[in-house]
Amino acid sequence: MTYLETPQDVHEIPLKYLAVRAGALLVSDVPVRLDVLYGTLRIPLLVVRRPSAHSLTVLCNGAVDLTRSHGEPVFQRSSWWSDIESHQIFVCDPGTVGSDALSLAWFQETPPAWLPTPVSRSISVVSKLLEVNDPRQRVYYGSSAGGFIALSLLAMDPGARAVVNNAQFDWTRWYAHQVQPVLDAHFPGKDAAYVRRHLPHRANVLHYLAKKCERIRVDYWVNLASDYDRTIPLRTFEKFFKTRDGAGDDVAVHRYDIPKQGHNPLGKDFTLQVLNEQISGS
Repeated sequence: MTYLETPQDVHEIPLKYLAVRAGALLVSDVPVRLDVLYGTLRIPLLVVRRPSAHSLTVLCNGAVDLTRSHGEPVFQRSSWWSDIESHQIFVCDPGTVGSDALSLAWFQETPPAWLPTPVSRSISVVSKLLEVNDPRQRVYYGSSAGGFIALSLLAMDPGARAVVNNAQFDWTRWYAHQVQPVLDAHFPGKDAAYVRRHLPHRANVLHYLAKKCERIRVDYWVNLASDYDRTIPLRTFEKFFKTRDGAGDDVAVHRYDIPKQGHNPLGKDFTLQVLNEQISGS
């Protein structure tokens, strides 16, 4: 993953004032740090306005290396910003920030709090400031846990599209040593099976998508050489859409086989090509 050194100035703005205060900060080709405040929640964003752009790409973090971040916000792939032809919002999962930071948090909060709601509202305000008002001009991207986050935000933005790479659709089926800290923090005394049974839309983002969107628009890139992705997420994805009335859905599975990549995402050049093709409508 690539990390951009956080711009020196961090602008803290309550969500209710974001539309009024943020517009003047968004200068073309200058990454701008915004911390959106929503009650006690702090949502770290990095926003880039591109000149003459008419679309928006929202890029979501996967796992964070806490030995490098030390609980500070990380914006993965943000060093790519000048190669992405659209406006951009880089989203840092609040659960990976602070003194209780987790390497993986999957946008989870103690119920009934649900992070996609305030984060999506923040994105909506910034998108309007960037004059991207048509959801068909917004693309959400993420790999691994970032894919889960991208899809949860897509569910809040019907009509937009997500591009995900080796996504985790059900975080409770990831490795137990990384799932357990999230259970301890936000579902104390409960196990993964309890979350799947009683809070299915919190466990499996595909359930959340189906609940919120009449039309689902997703491009899913999956490495068949990754045992985990081939045997769990891919089967989960295919089973979900096989049992769903897909009328109106716009879903594509792009399979590839690169043993040396494993669960890691596709490289920079190819990912940029995919994102820029989405932006241009190819």
